[in-house]
Amino acid sequence: MQELLRYAIVTQTAGIIENDWAKIRDFNCQKNLKKKTELMNRLLNFQCNICPDLAEHVNLTIII
Repeated sequence: MQELLRYAIVTQTAGIIENDWAKIRDFNCQKNLKKKTELMNRLLNFQCNICPDLAEHVNLTIII
């Protein structure tokens, strides 16, 4: 349980830890990675990301 809590805290402060998917040479994987990157960049432009209470609104806070 403690390990899961540590992971939750790290992902909330530093973001989700991912593998280096760019090293995978499979065409479908690269295509999906490109699409994911494009979508993640689009998310940055949404107004809701500006809201200082975003975590509270979507209930991203950890309840201990």
